[in-house]
Amino acid sequence: MNALIYAPTVLAMLPRRPDAGQAATFILAGFLIVLFVLGLMWLGTALFGQVFKSLDARAVEKTRATREAAEEEQRRIVAAAAAIAATTRPAPQPTAAINPADDPQLVAILAAAAHVTLGRAARIVSIRPAQGDWSAEGRRQIFASRRVR
Repeated sequence: MNALIYAPTVLAMLPRRPDAGQAATFILAGFLIVLFVLGLMWLGTALFGQVFKSLDARAVEKTRATREAAEEEQRRIVAAAAAIAATTRPAPQPTAAINPADDPQLVAILAAAAHVTLGRAARIVSIRPAQGDWSAEGRRQIFASRRVR
């Protein structure tokens, strides 16, 4: 605001026809002001960039830690499955319907899967075959998701 008040005074002090030295001084002063403002703009954007880089680095570190935890969980599951597979013999091909509770390998596999999933020991109370037509349930869900016209 003060610069606007003094602008007529400054303009009155300038010669009507400046010589080459005065013109060069005026041009150099304007050029330096422009460079100063550009430097301030560069500094501001560089500071903002550093802030965003630090935020991004935190997000990347958090993502990496989550990925490592998921990979460790996957290794635990694979190791448990490999241990179960190493101790079991191939299941005989059923010729008739069998009671799932009579197969100790199936009970061991389900207990290991429950332990890995829950993270603690689990007791198998009963094993029952699944009832129902799962393909019909899938079709019902697909039809329910569609818009009726």
